[in-house]
Amino acid sequence: MRKTCHDLRNFIDDTKLTPHANAIYITMESNLISVDIYFDNTDQPLKLEYIRRKDGCQVERYSRISNFLKNQNYIKVFCQDFQIFLNYLKNQKTPIRSQNLPSLSSSPQ
Repeated sequence: MRKTCHDLRNFIDDTKLTPHANAIYITMESNLISVDIYFDNTDQPLKLEYIRRKDGCQVERYSRISNFLKNQNYIKVFCQDFQIFLNYLKNQKTPIRSQNLPSLSSSPQ
């Protein structure tokens, strides 16, 4: 069983349409990764949050619907989900207009 956000995985697995994502915003904090994905055909973005918990990872959709993944690292779960989403975007014909991806630069010495 793939240990990813079921909502994102099911959406991608079930949707055979050409993707129309036009913006992706990712925010990283010490215990949280927040993702907002905007699509051309809706005003409501897909909002996902990956929250570090003491004994696993909480994945929330729209801050209401959540899944708890016991003994899973929230960063690894996000990376697995994001890879699935990037594979989905391979079929997109138009470029994403806006993106805000956090940098992973090392701290100055």
